[in-house]
Amino acid sequence: MSSQWNAVLQSIVRGWFPISAALAVGFFVGSALREPGIAQAEIRRSPPRAAMQSGAARSQATLSVISATLKRIDARLARFEQSAAQNKPGNAPGR
Repeated sequence: MSSQWNAVLQSIVRGWFPISAALAVGFFVGSALREPGIAQAEIRRSPPRAAMQSGAARSQATLSVISATLKRIDARLARFEQSAAQNKPGNAPGR
């Protein structure tokens, strides 16, 4: 009976021990070479948010945009009127 157990133990040692030893060595080498699981990043603070504008400040910004738009429209209309005055049927050459 003792020789049968010796044969079984020898087959286990010959077959499984080298495989398990190689897996163990691979596990330890892999864990040693692996980068840490912690993310490293630069911490940047975002600029502080501007406070919500109240009615007067909001109206001032809106009115200045409207004023600039109206000035552009007025300039375009003035150019259109000048062009229309130059192209009147009475001012056409040959009449």
